[in-house]
Amino acid sequence: MREHHLSTTFAVHQRGSGASAVAHAAYIDAAERYVDTRVDKAWGFAADSERVVATATLLPPGAPGAWADPERLFNAVERHEDEWADRYYRNTPHRAEHHKATARTDIRGHATIANELRLETAWDIAQEVAHQQFVRHGLAVRVSLHGDPDNIHFHFEATARRIRPDGTFGGYASFISHKAGWTAWMKETRTLLAHLQNLELRRRGLDVRVEHRSHAALGIDLAPTQHEGPVGHAIEARGDRSRVIDRNAAIGAANRDAIDQNPWQVAMRLSATQATWTEHDLDRAIDKLAGGDLVVIARVKATVMADPRLIAVGEDARGRGRFTSQDYLTAETAMWRAAEVLAGRVSPGGNPDRLEQRLAVREQIQGYPLSAQQRAAIRQTVMGRDLAIIVGRAGAGKTTLMSEVRAELEAAGYRVRGAAVAGIAADNLRREAGIKSQTIASLLETLHRRERPADAAKR
Repeated sequence: MREHHLSTTFAVHQRGSGASAVAHAAYIDAAERYVDTRVDKAWGFAADSERVVATATLLPPGAPGAWADPERLFNAVERHEDEWADRYYRNTPHRAEHHKATARTDIRGHATIANELRLETAWDIAQEVAHQQFVRHGLAVRVSLHGDPDNIHFHFEATARRIRPDGTFGGYASFISHKAGWTAWMKETRTLLAHLQNLELRRRGLDVRVEHRSHAALGIDLAPTQHEGPVGHAIEARGDRSRVIDRNAAIGAANRDAIDQNPWQVAMRLSATQATWTEHDLDRAIDKLAGGDLVVIARVKATVMADPRLIAVGEDARGRGRFTSQDYLTAETAMWRAAEVLAGRVSPGGNPDRLEQRLAVREQIQGYPLSAQQRAAIRQTVMGRDLAIIVGRAGAGKTTLMSEVRAELEAAGYRVRGAAVAGIAADNLRREAGIKSQTIASLLETLHRRERPADAAKR
């Protein structure tokens, strides 16, 4: 299985630290001419227009339709900060000037898309992420998909302030107001980016996976390289030095030394992205990190194959031997045992008679009966064992089912909480089933904070 390591950048832009909001919008759109009215300066990047595949502005409810034009939107952003400073600090001019010089205007960044996906799919993913991570928070966002050869990625630029239902700017987005919220939001966004791409890659039957976790989080002492792209190679072709290519060469040399000193890191990297792998997968992973050094490749492979932490798990359908790591097998075994414990345990559930009355009321309100499968799933979840798995296609009524499960379990004295990979799924659980929900990334971040002594002391 091939691995793409997700590359992203996220930044809350402040005046004085780079291009203005209008200038950046012109850059990601490769616009012919956007005028920043605050400084009376025009910006144009039309020479790069061929790399732009699609652009769109996504607006939250209440935002003026004219703000679909990014030039108008980000000029309004810049103008608002000056007007806000004059109004809020009208009695302290020096503070007003300080705010004007350092105001947070926008959230900007980029994300890569696996090259195996079609541009239409990449565009759908870009808009879905923009909607969930920005529009859902009341922010307007400009999205621009770039389709450079072998380098599909999209740029985004969102307002730092929420847009009120009356079409005016409100306060800053809550997730940029403190470090913990910003860190959780970035993790959630990276998780969502990888999840949506991996869903599509699996749907298409491609042996590719996108990994969103950092090497440090995976316990791997290897530095990721930057994408060099056609611009970097064009610079090298004309005899000049590309900083990105030079930096990658240095990173490659450091990684080669790192795996030579600790070969097991290669196995850790493979196990971080796939449950099992073949010798061919190992060869490719070593070759990528060793930069073609045959001596290092042979030495690293021999060490990994002889390591007692390497577990042979048998042959696949094509007769290839497959391997995993002891750590992965241990974690998988622990999860399986936890699932067995839950599946073998029956906690006090709801009241059968009350549940039947509730279902009868539901059928009367909706005007048609629940299916036999829905009824069985509700009973199994509420009255059965502590682990229930419900699988259903889109529109099969899973949310309706969960609404009844939530109501009955709450009546029995339980607190019901939901978690989902995607923010929109968590929103649906909250809105349609009445279940207080959050993303899995956000839930894990909350649990990790509770485990840290410093945070525990604050509670």
